[in-house]
Amino acid sequence: MAITSSTFAQQGISNLWMGGYGNGAPPPWGAVDLDFIYGSLVVSTPTRTIDFGRTNANITSANGHLLFSTNGAFVANALGNTMLNGAGLNPSDYTYAWANYGLHISQACLILPKPDAPDIYYLFHGTIDDQQTSTANYLYLTTIDMSQDGGLGGVVTKNQVLINDTLNAGGITAVRHANGRDWRSSATR
Repeated sequence: MAITSSTFAQQGISNLWMGGYGNGAPPPWGAVDLDFIYGSLVVSTPTRTIDFGRTNANITSANGHLLFSTNGAFVANALGNTMLNGAGLNPSDYTYAWANYGLHISQACLILPKPDAPDIYYLFHGTIDDQQTSTANYLYLTTIDMSQDGGLGGVVTKNQVLINDTLNAGGITAVRHANGRDWRSSATR
């Protein structure tokens, strides 16, 4: 297993890394969480309803409490249920085929907080649109408002097309701007 450092580590919002599939199955299958919130690694094997193929992203509060997660097919709230309006990410035949298991694309989802708006998060995401070449035609943006549904959050805009071009599937990254407030995100062609 490779563990890389996180750009959010100083804020505590990415100290929980979620993965795994086949929930309820005996080891080595099932869910796994890697939690760094208290400074040292705590590994747990929770029971949850969301399966993560290769595509996964989640974000926590500054205190380390899970806010939401995604497997590229839907957005789950902190309770593991489909978030309000959270179904139907990444419309494509590939997504529909993998909807129950999570997409199998590295770096296909990225969550960033909206500057100066503590309840708003941006989810950048993509899928495979051409399975012959494993390419994507779109980079999407979905906006989550954590003040909705009693604090469990809701998707307020979904699958907004940011880029319509031939892209490599996955490889969505971001880097914090030098001003310390903004972010620059990218996808590869």
